[in-house]
Amino acid sequence: MKKKMIKIAVFGIHRPYRAPNERYRWHQYETFLSQNNISADYLYIVNENEDHILFNSKNFILKIFIYIKTFIKRWQQIQHLSSYDAVLIYRELHWFRLLTQSLLKKIRKKTPLIIFDFDDAIWLNTNNPLINLIKQPKKKTIAFLQNADKVIAGNAYLAAFASKYNAHTHIIPTVVDTNYFKPLPHSKNTSSFVTIGWMGSHSTLNHLRTLLPVLQKIKTQYPYVKFQFVAKKEYIPELDIHVDDWNKEKEVEILNSFDIGIMPLPDDEWSKGKCGLKLLTYLACEVPVVASHVGVNKEIIEKTNGGFCCSTESEWIEKLSLLIENPQLRQYHGKQGRTGVENHYSLHTTQKNFFQLITTPPSYSKKL
Repeated sequence: MKKKMIKIAVFGIHRPYRAPNERYRWHQYETFLSQNNISADYLYIVNENEDHILFNSKNFILKIFIYIKTFIKRWQQIQHLSSYDAVLIYRELHWFRLLTQSLLKKIRKKTPLIIFDFDDAIWLNTNNPLINLIKQPKKKTIAFLQNADKVIAGNAYLAAFASKYNAHTHIIPTVVDTNYFKPLPHSKNTSSFVTIGWMGSHSTLNHLRTLLPVLQKIKTQYPYVKFQFVAKKEYIPELDIHVDDWNKEKEVEILNSFDIGIMPLPDDEWSKGKCGLKLLTYLACEVPVVASHVGVNKEIIEKTNGGFCCSTESEWIEKLSLLIENPQLRQYHGKQGRTGVENHYSLHTTQKNFFQLITTPPSYSKKL
């Protein structure tokens, strides 16, 4: 007898594959889920043109129009939820708390199972008091947590916060597909240069900049060291290099050109909520890492033995120098890191658990 197809509605803000978050928290599971009798619709509210306006335009009136338009679009999406068995909300439904509350109430009436998934410390305030007043991130996040049947958190720090408001909180770490992120044959650097690499986004370039004094000293000490940074095209005068644009088609090839991968982070509450994606992509490609001793970085490096954590400038210089001067040590930690990711942070280690969480009905009821 053929199994009944399970239908799931997945709510995200941005279009598919627009940002790494949705890609690793949802889209990479789609193939496995479809092979296991799940039909999923990814429902977003911001198209590419609106995205550009919201993040680049100074036209406040136009932005208000988009906020209203996207709320209406989300409301219309919710009208059709009766045919779905479950709803997965990734991070948020809309930006503003009061609008989010009304959307949550509507969803609760339409579906028997609500799952909330998040992978950042999204309850923290921004540096903009007006945005904080309108969005009220902590109250909005708590509303999601209290009214979800299940919560999926990306690491233990996030889960600790979520558990205060929802006893049915589960940790599914951000993972990578090790069949995609892998060492490529004949791709490793055979030149006399050693390449220190960083791959991120425009918003995390500031993290990289905090390490510039260290990298300047490394450049002076080791003339044969090169730097390759990938995010959004930009010039870094301190190192006299250009940051390259990120390109999905070339990301694995570029990662394989690194001899050492770096992940600097500030030691703050937001960073403690990060899920270590950069480290995982480096390590999956057998690139040894040096990272800030912050948040989940410590856990990843301990579990994989893929490199070193640093807390001070002198530690950064020491650990980078160690790897620069020892190609055998780079190879050792690279291979250890790859094995560690395969065992602890690869897609195949979380697929079944994710499947169970989003398909098993709750044995309790929630009401708004």
